[in-house]
Amino acid sequence: MKKTLYIIAFVSLILNSFAQTERRFQIWNKNEAAIRLGQKTSIEIAEKIHYSPERNAADLKFAELSLFREVKEWFNYGAGFRISKINTYPGWLQENRPMIYADLKHSPQKLNFIFSNRFEYRIYETGLKYFRYRQAFLIEFPKLANWGIQFYTSEESFFNFQTSTIHLFRLYGGLSVIETEHFKLKTYYSLEKFKPAENWRTTDIAGLNLNFNL
Repeated sequence: MKKTLYIIAFVSLILNSFAQTERRFQIWNKNEAAIRLGQKTSIEIAEKIHYSPERNAADLKFAELSLFREVKEWFNYGAGFRISKINTYPGWLQENRPMIYADLKHSPQKLNFIFSNRFEYRIYETGLKYFRYRQAFLIEFPKLANWGIQFYTSEESFFNFQTSTIHLFRLYGGLSVIETEHFKLKTYYSLEKFKPAENWRTTDIAGLNLNFNL
């Protein structure tokens, strides 16, 4: 009987701690255009917004420009620059971010595996500067139709070199609804864990991406 009471008390404590944890919700939209400069070189231009329904305002918005070079079918690299505006409520904080990329690809039996690496230098207008490493692993499953319907899942994590910790982690589950030679529409759900200080913050994300190949 005592063991049962201990278990009930322990479970109640856990559930209560989860209930008290702040949990947020955001809607993300990213629009991207890729312009081919040759068979193996392309420029990508993108803009993205993180919208908070709770605040009825954008938490973050950015624009970026990147140049990519395909060395082999399984390897490409590139460099880019991003300008972000972060809503600190009441004002906007700007971040400038130079980035370098290296991606590895493998496609066995109609599956696509992509391992992405990005090193970035975050420069805030407040004077804060630090390096960060982002890794991501993506799995794309076989298409269910020639024009799209392709499920995918991925994870990404961010390592802060200033604090020597992983402070941001996301899990994704999504669907490429439409995919043609020049257009792709993707929708997804993501669970984000972010640690700005001592405690982890949880955010549920619903996202929509539009990709154009020119």
